[in-house]
Amino acid sequence: MSTDHNHNPENNKDKPQTIKITKFPKIKIVDDGTASTAAKKANNISIISVIVNGILMICTVILAVYAIVQAKSSQSAATIAQNTLTETKRFNKETFRRQDSTNKAQAKSDSEKFKRDTTQFGLQKRTQEAQINAFKETEKEFQISNSPFLQISIEFVGAIEVGKPVDITIKIENLGSYPAKIINSITGATTRNSPPDLNMLGKYTQTTVPNNSYISNKNPITNNIPGIIPSISLAQYEMVNQGKWFLYVGGKIKYINLANGKIKEYKYCVKMNQQRSGFQYVKNDNYNLN
Repeated sequence: MSTDHNHNPENNKDKPQTIKITKFPKIKIVDDGTASTAAKKANNISIISVIVNGILMICTVILAVYAIVQAKSSQSAATIAQNTLTETKRFNKETFRRQDSTNKAQAKSDSEKFKRDTTQFGLQKRTQEAQINAFKETEKEFQISNSPFLQISIEFVGAIEVGKPVDITIKIENLGSYPAKIINSITGATTRNSPPDLNMLGKYTQTTVPNNSYISNKNPITNNIPGIIPSISLAQYEMVNQGKWFLYVGGKIKYINLANGKIKEYKYCVKMNQQRSGFQYVKNDNYNLN
């Protein structure tokens, strides 16, 4: 290849330069197998890429299907859970209703049973109380029928004279079935218009019956007490004769109930008029002291 140039600067100043190509070189392509190998590699890479992409797509599809299944499973599980909750609530409500009905029925039954038991208990209690009262009454009757009961009577009263004490004779009886043992006794008398206090009979009190003596139902004791009624003045005598004053004889006898060993006391006071033909009980009681 050759090039023709004008070397005059002035001649070439305003003209563009031109390059002429007179001959092209020949290029010879030699096939040594390298291009074919590269193409094969590129083709293999393309196939692998397709395979990988296919596998990835398959995996993506599988994951998508799995996700859909999971979503459906979750939805189904939620539905099942909701249905289970609803059924559980219904079951609990029904169970509560049945239990409440059972409790009410049981409460009614218990109430009726309580009423029957209360009535039965009340009947049993009344029956028991009646039995106890009957037993007490029987015991009381037994105690009464078997306990000694003392009673005094006036057998004789001497003549009433001015300035002279008066003698009396008394009899003590045991009205009970068991005998009584005398512990001690006192008797006093006075002339006045009202009954005396037995604790204030005065200095004229005397022993009624001997201590440690026994009085049984068939063995009364009669005792004469001389001068037991104090001597009276003329004014007192006139009051007695006019029926304004009376003769009073009273006393106490302490004794043992041999049926049960309890100590009893008999308190008495009798009232007599001037005729001395009879007497009236002012006090006539037997007491338990223990």
